[in-house]
Amino acid sequence: MEQIKIIALTHRNLELSSIGLFHFDDGTLAQRAETLRTSGMVEEFMYLSTCNRVEFIFTSKMPLDPAHCKAYLSNLAPDIKNSTLEIICNSAELFVGNEAVEHLFKVASSLDSMVVGEREIITQVRTAFERSKALGLTGDHLRLLTRMTIETAKRIYTETDIARRSVSVVSLAYRRLRDKDIPLNARIVLVGAGKTNTDMARFLKKHGYTKFFIYNRSLKNAEKLAEELQGTARGLDQLEDHSEGMDVLIACTASMEAVVDQKAFTALTGNERTRRMLIDLAVPHDISKEVVGQEMTEHLTIEDLRVEAAENLRSREKELVHCERILQEDLERFNGIFEERTVERAMSKLPQEVKAIKALAFDQVFVKELAGMDPGSREVLDKVVAFMEKKYISGPMKLAKDLILKEKADSLPDRQAGGR
Repeated sequence: MEQIKIIALTHRNLELSSIGLFHFDDGTLAQRAETLRTSGMVEEFMYLSTCNRVEFIFTSKMPLDPAHCKAYLSNLAPDIKNSTLEIICNSAELFVGNEAVEHLFKVASSLDSMVVGEREIITQVRTAFERSKALGLTGDHLRLLTRMTIETAKRIYTETDIARRSVSVVSLAYRRLRDKDIPLNARIVLVGAGKTNTDMARFLKKHGYTKFFIYNRSLKNAEKLAEELQGTARGLDQLEDHSEGMDVLIACTASMEAVVDQKAFTALTGNERTRRMLIDLAVPHDISKEVVGQEMTEHLTIEDLRVEAAENLRSREKELVHCERILQEDLERFNGIFEERTVERAMSKLPQEVKAIKALAFDQVFVKELAGMDPGSREVLDKVVAFMEKKYISGPMKLAKDLILKEKADSLPDRQAGGR
């Protein structure tokens, strides 16, 4: 299994702008992956891309370390500056063999996600394989790996409670919006463009929300987030000039006093008499008490969400033990399937070789003898040879495969002892 390798560029180690350098359309992906295959660097190739991660899953006989990572990524993104590529490769996560398989299992099961327990990733993994397959990049090894990955993720989602209670403040806030049936065309005003509001906005965009207005002290940061959301950016000093209306207000700044007071709230809401959702993720709070107490408003604070998140986290931690058991069971099962398939592939030429020997004997070596046989004897001979051919291919092949697999199984403890 050492030929299975993964280069992972994720939100944990890299800025999203760096990850974005490796978002490819199908044409670019096919061309650059084919360059890797032609050069002998990869055999099979699969590309997984989400809003906060890019993963290159491939098979190769070449080693995988930061130096080789740079060779792979420079072929995939030749326009990136060498200095930038160095930084990215030093921050990338590299997985080989069992660790690569286990990593992909965790990704598909959302155990490696920004929001643990979000089921969407399993669909993204399946789609990634289908996309790579359609481009002619995958093969038997990645087909087996993807199939087992999906099966493992489904087991974790159905046999544990890992996906049933969110532990992310961002996810919990979104679920509250969803439970209130806030429509996807709701006008969402973000006050603050820091990490929390950025994560919240990305999550909302991922789930289909489209109308964003970003107010921030630094207009540059507001513009950066607005570009990603395809929204509108303004300075915080323009909050009282807002005229587009508001359905959801999400506030999170570093201010030591309320930013959204009654005057600002009146500007945000105008003369509309509709119910609004106020989400205050700041400490101390950004939304003043006089605003919170008004009619037609529903209010949610960071404290509310943290209490629920802490309760859910305690529940999730218990489930991680069950998840780990499933991961190890399926990792062992995949090892067996992969080894068996490797043996089958190695022995796949044997039937053709047997048939070639038969053709040589009939067409060249014993041509004269066969020509002198009567039809009845020739028919019997053909049946005998066909019977022996069938038995020779099926019986000894099975025996040989069993022997090879037994040898591999006997050596497995030694490999495991020195491999991890």
